[in-house]
Amino acid sequence: MALPKLNTPTYKIKLHSIDHEISYRPFLVKEEKILLMAIESKNDETMLQAIRQIINNCCTDVKKIKIESLPLFDLEYWFLHLRAKSVGESVKLMLPCAKCESNVPVDFNINDVALQLDDDHSPLVKLTDTVSIKMAYPNIKQFSSFTTQDTTKVTDKMFSLIRDCTESIIEGDKIFEAKLQTKTELDEFVQSLNQEQFRKVIGFFDTMPKLRHTLNYQCTKEGCDERTTYTIQGLENFFLSP
Repeated sequence: MALPKLNTPTYKIKLHSIDHEISYRPFLVKEEKILLMAIESKNDETMLQAIRQIINNCCTDVKKIKIESLPLFDLEYWFLHLRAKSVGESVKLMLPCAKCESNVPVDFNINDVALQLDDDHSPLVKLTDTVSIKMAYPNIKQFSSFTTQDTTKVTDKMFSLIRDCTESIIEGDKIFEAKLQTKTELDEFVQSLNQEQFRKVIGFFDTMPKLRHTLNYQCTKEGCDERTTYTIQGLENFFLSP
């Protein structure tokens, strides 16, 4: 006789890079195990891949969306709210006091966290009066390759990230799709940028949407009572362990 099946609720979320809502279910014990193993590894890349796998498992609209193509900030935002529906909306962090450096327990509600958007941000980067470059947001694979533990080739990784996130190059009314160019051609174009143009491209990454939340709290150590403002940014800082 077949065992009973448990009903699992579904929820909807609106992501920044997609114009329609996505349905998902809370993660179950099997996904919690994946998350716990990733946290125990203390490896950023392992954690990112665990997040990707959990979201892929829990997404009920897999035919409408490619998880691997989503910008990293959308995956972080989605996972944060997936954690809220699965474990609870309250997260407790141990944060430092600005004065005595004691660790202070601080609670916050996940629903208060929003993507921070920069008014000056644009995916279209103007290089000259006639030439612009249209950028795409890095996905989890591209970000993982950039944040690997090998720090000996940071410059090469940055140039590769810019190349891989180039969607098109525009000159006047001509559009050169990056996917139709070779890696060598794209590398040569990126390396031909002057310092000012390169800073403009880096500005795209610096100003793109970020998962960020500012907390204000008071030290609980006797005799201190210092008030501290602390900003957490990126999923790894939200301590999303169940």
